[in-house]
Amino acid sequence: MNDRVRIDIDSDGVADVCLVRGDKMNALDAAMFAALAAAIDRLKTEPGLRAVVLHGEGKAFCAGLDMGRFAAMGAGAEPPGQRLLARTHGICNSSQYVALGWRELPVPVVAAVHGVAFGGGLQLALGADIRLVTPQTRMSVMEIKWGLVPDMAGLVLMRGLLRDDVAHELAYTGRIVHGDEAVQIGLATRACADPLAEARVLAQTMAQRSPGAVRAAKRLFNQAHHSLDSAAAQLLQAESDEQAALIRHPPCCALRNSPLGTARRRSWAGPLSWRRCTPTWNGARRGSRGPRRSCPPGDASGRAAGLMCRANVYASTPATKENPGMKTKITEMFGIQHPIIQGGMHFVGFAELAAAVSNAGGLGIITGLTQRTPELLANEIRRCREMTDKPFGVNLTFLPVLAAPNYPGYIRAIIDGGIKVVETAGNNPQKWLPALHEAGIKVIHKCTSVRHSLKAESIGCDAVSVDGFECGGHPGEDDVPN
Repeated sequence: MNDRVRIDIDSDGVADVCLVRGDKMNALDAAMFAALAAAIDRLKTEPGLRAVVLHGEGKAFCAGLDMGRFAAMGAGAEPPGQRLLARTHGICNSSQYVALGWRELPVPVVAAVHGVAFGGGLQLALGADIRLVTPQTRMSVMEIKWGLVPDMAGLVLMRGLLRDDVAHELAYTGRIVHGDEAVQIGLATRACADPLAEARVLAQTMAQRSPGAVRAAKRLFNQAHHSLDSAAAQLLQAESDEQAALIRHPPCCALRNSPLGTARRRSWAGPLSWRRCTPTWNGARRGSRGPRRSCPPGDASGRAAGLMCRANVYASTPATKENPGMKTKITEMFGIQHPIIQGGMHFVGFAELAAAVSNAGGLGIITGLTQRTPELLANEIRRCREMTDKPFGVNLTFLPVLAAPNYPGYIRAIIDGGIKVVETAGNNPQKWLPALHEAGIKVIHKCTSVRHSLKAESIGCDAVSVDGFECGGHPGEDDVPN
């Protein structure tokens, strides 16, 4: 337990519980779950206990579920998500217990939250009776980002703290809330410069009060908030049921770059003449039987046409003898006229858009996971080849979802389709580089920081695209702009 959670109890009966996986922002892996559960079990029976201070070492309280935990939750002989259904700790499963278990302690728990408390990390903090934050602390019900629901007793814990509509907004969007707003809406108790120091002072104050009265007050609050009763038990079971269903049958949103994706990425070295792109493509729009059609900038009719216009696509003036375009390492590497690369955009990066960008001299990109199966991606690649004879690529995002898509099948569809450029995003693409490079495919990896870019270079990626936190896709956690 000591390599994940450290417990120190002083002479006044105040327990200092510290998450000690600071190099991983105290992310919740299997060992951390076990250590937190063991800490709760120990403190329940600790003689002379008066109060608890819960905090994390390093730069964050808890960044949420460890990425490796995603794969583990969906693996094994039993059906994915099945282990969530068992009530292993009273009315809780093992994941819910590490959050709700703090409410079961007979004494007050004060959480000192700094850096980030995302997803499971936020639910862990919500288990405390009091939460002290800095104005810069960031909190988020981030499960929706992975196509999941908060299932570590999040709904049981939020319902006594937030208005229903506020809880709905946070759960439906995954929006990040900073410390001052967290106090205003009820996620946090108050903001201060040094939450840990204030939490320790507060715990010492509580330890000096009547222990019988303090424990009685906590029991009453638990009854008032229905934190541990039969209604809570039903909601906890419902959390597990819904989560297990999502893990077994992940919705498409679990695989998205985002509805807008990375809207545009441009790399150039010098002035360009820009104009709004007016794309034309062969065939009818999806779901219609009409002839070939064009999409003027203001026309939003038709699904594909509307998506292209709303994406606000730009392209440089096509190359001519008088204007041969530009020559850079990017144009030479990818065989394009202008160093302009369209980013992968979920539900936008169809063949029509990719072909239009490529025909205008840039590098169009089909979004691979928009196509729900490798067979559909292969068909989309064929459709794009009917619309352009210029180079285009495919975006493939490797997300830590619980039930991963058929990545080997998507890779095979890309190779068999003759694609020569792949934009990867999300997790480290190293596992897939040998097959892609063996097929002569250049790999661009989308990064959100310098360190990720250097890592991509070190593992053999051919190029990187770097998104700041203002991008439309997955902006990372460093808050670094372009």
